[in-house]
Amino acid sequence: MSPGLESTVKQSSNQSSCATNATIPPKILQITSGGLVEVKKGSRVTLECKASGNPPPTITWTRKNNLVMAGKKSVDGPSLMIEQTNRHHAGTYMCTADNGVGAPITREITLNILSVP
Repeated sequence: MSPGLESTVKQSSNQSSCATNATIPPKILQITSGGLVEVKKGSRVTLECKASGNPPPTITWTRKNNLVMAGKKSVDGPSLMIEQTNRHHAGTYMCTADNGVGAPITREITLNILSVP
């Protein structure tokens, strides 16, 4: 095979492999406790949001009408951990999956803090 022909064959095979790599919009597969979490005051809680898509989506946590954590409007990552819960942590947290394909998808998790008698 001549050098020029070999180069053409390599380029063609690379193009076909890229064509089969379809983009898929994000989909949230699972959230913690189906969206309702109740924990005792002072305990640790981890909120989780599992998503799929191609390219893999980025997960961003936000909170309705409040900051997610001290001074932060949002936090990136598949999980959000609160070390020592108190009444100020109660509220609705939102996980958003976005990969630039289609519209971002958002699911809500309500966190209730139970008082210890």
